[in-house]
Amino acid sequence: MSTVLISPAVVDLVKYEESGILYTDFADGGGTTGTYQVGFTLPARFYVSHCEVVDVTGFTGDTTATIQVGDGSDADRYNAGTPSVLTTIVGLWLGVPAGIKHLATENRPTITITGGANFTAVSAGALTLRVYGYMT
Repeated sequence: MSTVLISPAVVDLVKYEESGILYTDFADGGGTTGTYQVGFTLPARFYVSHCEVVDVTGFTGDTTATIQVGDGSDADRYNAGTPSVLTTIVGLWLGVPAGIKHLATENRPTITITGGANFTAVSAGALTLRVYGYMT
């Protein structure tokens, strides 16, 4: 019996980023949430590893401000939980995807910020979103 050794493929981690996303960029849905669809597109066959936000200026003016990153239909597809972006922080890991990690079709992620009152109460805030993964 012979054994065939297969070398693992080298996988390059890819980062998609949009910086300078302001609270005024978010569309107020008339309730507690504001949404923003980022400008970059994740390609088909992309496998999402994780997301993070950096250079966060706190989304203030409300009692809470939590973030989710999704695909436009599933609000938290690309991160687990609802971490707070109420205060200014250097960086925040958003966790592993809560939904399907592998993209069958291309997608522009949607950020959702949820406050404690109507989203119009948010009076400040900015962040940079980074989505990491690799092509399959």
